[in-house]
Amino acid sequence: MHPPRGLLVNLGFLFDDVAERDQFRDIARCKDSLAGMHSAVDNRHFLTRDELYTRLQQAGFVDIRCGMQVHYTISSRVVTDAYFSGHHQDDRHAAFQAQQAKAMLLRRNGRIHFQGDSSTMILPGEITMARRPL
Repeated sequence: MHPPRGLLVNLGFLFDDVAERDQFRDIARCKDSLAGMHSAVDNRHFLTRDELYTRLQQAGFVDIRCGMQVHYTISSRVVTDAYFSGHHQDDRHAAFQAQQAKAMLLRRNGRIHFQGDSSTMILPGEITMARRPL
């Protein structure tokens, strides 16, 4: 039996810096916990570029490359409206932003901005392309 062949196209967060990735994972896990998504808290993972490319190569992919860099823009208000409801919404929004405030590297690198009572995260992503040989 022959292994599957073809083109893989993946769109997702992709960090070059492990510490930035870890701080963002902590923010995402905080949101998941506040939203009652306990399985996501335990299973939330984001890869660095090196990790993704290495795993693709180990799986037999070749010609692994960035098809396009993208930047994800995430508003704390959109997160709040999508994940938190009810009379605790403002408290959860504040707790989410408190976790963002702890992410000093992301803040120093201009990836988290606070304005008024909301915040915006601008995070790296990529459309990654890879090919399985024929």
